[in-house]
Amino acid sequence: MTQVVIEGELAERLQKLAADEQIAVEALLERLLNFRTQQPVLTDEEKQAQLESRRAAAGVFKDDVTDMSVTVRETLQKRFGVERDDSP
Repeated sequence: MTQVVIEGELAERLQKLAADEQIAVEALLERLLNFRTQQPVLTDEEKQAQLESRRAAAGVFKDDVTDMSVTVRETLQKRFGVERDDSP
């Protein structure tokens, strides 16, 4: 068995999290390690490709028209050739 000494603020944070979860600090550390090992470790190139992919996907949703009423009004005008009437 290997002993690890954790002191200071990090130890306090671990103890608080373990108390909140109502588990031992060792169990908390095991959960954290299990979570970390389940996450893929990406290379810098993979991270950059992922970022570019997200930027490209976000660009699909960029549009000058942000007000739905403008789109509806334009569609009605095209469909029925009627201008908007604000009279009561």
